[in-house]
Amino acid sequence: MSINLQSHAFAGNPLIPKTPKSSDPFSPNQAYETLKTQLLDNTHLPSSLSFKVLPFRKGRPLASSTGGTSDSTPNWHLGWISLSECKGLLANSGVELSGESLVYLGSRSEDDVVYWAIDVSGESSVVPELGSKQLCFVELRTLMVATDWADARAMGELAIAGHARALLEWHNIYHYFVDIVEEKQSPRKLGGGSNVQMSCAERGSTLVLIRLS
Repeated sequence: MSINLQSHAFAGNPLIPKTPKSSDPFSPNQAYETLKTQLLDNTHLPSSLSFKVLPFRKGRPLASSTGGTSDSTPNWHLGWISLSECKGLLANSGVELSGESLVYLGSRSEDDVVYWAIDVSGESSVVPELGSKQLCFVELRTLMVATDWADARAMGELAIAGHARALLEWHNIYHYFVDIVEEKQSPRKLGGGSNVQMSCAERGSTLVLIRLS
């Protein structure tokens, strides 16, 4: 049986069907401002937006599986958690959740939900806590093999996971080099919209960073 794919297995993230206007509450900038407000708000006041977070550990997304018998394979799902759950999870490890540690993935305006990803590789204590909820970190290749490529939902989740991992890797590398630049060029701070170029002797390469905000 042949399957005609609309895109690469890790492409076609269904959370980004179009680019929202900057004034749209689901746009990256507006969603980020709402996110920061919720992180600072300890009164848990209701918001028009709901946030879901997908944790990653060492490049592996959080996932769970349901069903499955001797005659069928289980169905896997990405392990989305709420913003408050993410905040509590990190607090139990002695870490305060900040907006800078989250990466915007996209949204589903029909559900009033904005989706984010976070790298928790440095917090080993989250593994048993999430495991108690039947959640675990799974290799992307394992999820790809376990996916029915004719299942649009599963392919969409696979695309979200692949996109999220790529963004988190860029996010981590970006902050790694920005920290080096700011340390070497202190007290001059990087300004908005500036290009920063530096020579990385230890890596034998040159990296150009563009700050977008």
